[in-house]
Amino acid sequence: MLSVRDTLTLQLDMANSNIGNLMRARDQAESKQSEMEREKMMIELELQENIQRHRIEQQETRQMLLQAEEKIGGLQKKSERLRDMQSKIDSLQDTMDKMENERIATQKQMKLDQLLKETAVAKLTEVMQKKDPRSLVQGSRSDMRKKAIELRKLRKDLEQERDKYARMVSRYQSDLSDIQAQVTEEQQQRQLLQIDLENREAEIEKLKSLVRNSTTERDGPGVDVVLAKDQRLESLMQIPKAKNIRKHGWKDQYIVVDYDERRILFYEKEEDRIAGTPQLTVEFEQLQKVRSVSPGDPQVTRASTRDIPFIFQLGYTPLDHSHTPRKDTSDDTFFNRIFSKEDRENTVLVKANTNEERDYWVTRLSRLGTRRDAPSGTHTLPNSSPGANSRRFPQSVARSDSQTLHSDTSRVLPDRI
Repeated sequence: MLSVRDTLTLQLDMANSNIGNLMRARDQAESKQSEMEREKMMIELELQENIQRHRIEQQETRQMLLQAEEKIGGLQKKSERLRDMQSKIDSLQDTMDKMENERIATQKQMKLDQLLKETAVAKLTEVMQKKDPRSLVQGSRSDMRKKAIELRKLRKDLEQERDKYARMVSRYQSDLSDIQAQVTEEQQQRQLLQIDLENREAEIEKLKSLVRNSTTERDGPGVDVVLAKDQRLESLMQIPKAKNIRKHGWKDQYIVVDYDERRILFYEKEEDRIAGTPQLTVEFEQLQKVRSVSPGDPQVTRASTRDIPFIFQLGYTPLDHSHTPRKDTSDDTFFNRIFSKEDRENTVLVKANTNEERDYWVTRLSRLGTRRDAPSGTHTLPNSSPGANSRRFPQSVARSDSQTLHSDTSRVLPDRI
């Protein structure tokens, strides 16, 4: 049996060993605490940067709203001018109609007077011709003189009425030409103002849409989920049949954004959605870029210029665990030709039905791409390039507790912003 001294020695060694373990555990805990403090400090710095950027965006949005209000005020003034001009045109048209009616009535009256005078002259001439020359010789010379004077007077009145009628017709024609020219000028100015008004209204709608999009982007990552409850994001659009779009054309594709499963589904037709057989599935985490194309882009060099205003590009990175396109036996299947996991980024062109629909989809899908969770060990600011505004935490943080804290922080920080 061990002596009391040996027992005490053994207990002392065990106590020393426990003290050493406790000291090492304390050192590890202090090291872990210092690393967590550093992470907390970097997160706070990024939070301050995001708050500052948010304030700048708010100021820009207010400035845009003020400019839009000024433009709306100017358009309202132009609209009032247009209404005043329209009232003037209507008044001139009424005046012209009245003058035309008066001219017609005067012309009828003058024709009637002329007819009556010609009839009177004809009857007088007939009466004078029927009289016997003998009776004329025997008649009173005073009567003959009176008849001649009356005849000359009638002829003179007839000539005066003709001249008066000619002057009146000339004056009416001149006034009518002036009024018609004025009406034509007023109509041209009205058309120009109408075109300008339509252009300004379209510009205001674009500004309002831009303000709404800017306001929506500042509301946080949960906005799309809220909108999805009230407004479903799905539509029947088109994608190219093959790379040579001009030769092979487009084919219909029913595209659905599933917010619950966090993925974008491409169906050949709407009925395939019930069967659950999409041609292509893209996870939200795979999205890299969503943008509208321009005529100079190499992806649309073989597309018709009429289709370019309706086309947007969707780029995504293939993942090992992502869904792959459904196999198709046809030789001209666009997905089997274009998409391959060997590429660093896949691209699909989508043609919307209208320009407004294209802008709406680009805005909504862009927010899906910029608001996905950041990869482990990094945190990328929304709407910024990874190289310019991203920070990488210390690589020495490799323990499970630090990784858990970092992954939780990466998910919570955007929600707070």
